[in-house]
Amino acid sequence: MDSSNSEEILVNETPLFLSNFVSQGISYLESYGWFVLFGIIVFYFLYEKYASKFCQWKQKQKNLKEDEERKKNPDKTYEMQVLVEQARTKLQEKVRADSIKKKAEQEQKEEEKRKKRIEEWEAHQEGKGYYSKYKAKDENVEKHENIKPKNKEKLRKPDYNPLTGSSGGSCSYRPGRRTGGG
Repeated sequence: MDSSNSEEILVNETPLFLSNFVSQGISYLESYGWFVLFGIIVFYFLYEKYASKFCQWKQKQKNLKEDEERKKNPDKTYEMQVLVEQARTKLQEKVRADSIKKKAEQEQKEEEKRKKRIEEWEAHQEGKGYYSKYKAKDENVEKHENIKPKNKEKLRKPDYNPLTGSSGGSCSYRPGRRTGGG
């Protein structure tokens, strides 16, 4: 094997149409760059201003088209109305079931409160006190176990007095004595 034949230099050449396209694009931006930038800014401003109105117009056109289709095909309209009614009844049943469940929970809570009041009244009749102090202490202990006390750091010196100024020493200003000379 000859070393000159086996070593071919491979060169990655950019296709001619791509290099021409890039060079023309760069020359166009060099010539008209400010106009392009100004055009983009104007386009963005117009888009922000009129995008919502365009969407409303488009929705209006869609609604008009749907109205025309409903006039042409009343069976499809009837089917849509039936589906809407089915969805409404399903939602109403769900709301009704949720309200019944919530009402049952509320009645259960009221029943528990009523039983608790009866127990407290019976304890009061027995001489243990109207509101049981032992239960209250147990509940308070459980509540306070979860709360950690906050360490309050002192933000200022104990001898700080805002009326005497920031230094608090003898360098504060005191006005002279008023005398009634005249």
